Amino acid sequence: MIATGAAASVILFMATGCFLTVLFFVAAALIVVGYFKPSAGLRKGGWIVLAIWIVPAGVWFYKLMVLIEPDQYQTLARPQVVYGVPLPAGAQVNVHRWARRVVWAALPSPQRIQGVEYVGEVTFCDRRVCSGTLARDQEIDGVTWPAGTTVQLINGKLTKAGEPSSTR
Repeated sequence: MIATGAAASVILFMATGCFLTVLFFVAAALIVVGYFKPSAGLRKGGWIVLAIWIVPAGVWFYKLMVLIEPDQYQTLARPQVVYGVPLPAGAQVNVHRWARRVVWAALPSPQRIQGVEYVGEVTFCDRRVCSGTLARDQEIDGVTWPAGTTVQLINGKLTKAGEPSSTR
């Protein structure tokens, strides 16, 4: 089920798209009518509406591309930084190119990301780690957590830590 805030955002986004579509056709109608009924004022008004339409339409189109972009998977042949995240060779990565961000990465070996060493699958929110499994005993926010503990973070701050997993 979609959260109320997410549903409202989707409805607002789609309503904006409908409004931009209507605005485009209004601009086109003003230009065409101004051409066939020689009226410089109508044509000029149509071009002004079209000029006002172009920037929000471009932003809306970009957001649409980010929303509908399919996942793109790749396995790294060599260590590299993908959209600001350092990843080792052999890591399987899910990226969104339009959003320019890593969604998750499956690490074949322990990797230090943003000062914490993770192993296994790590998920990202923007360019920051959202969750991952600790590769070794580490201190996060003043508390030492054992290796294998699954941690969840928001903006680099620990929000939840699970029990250590049996696999290391």
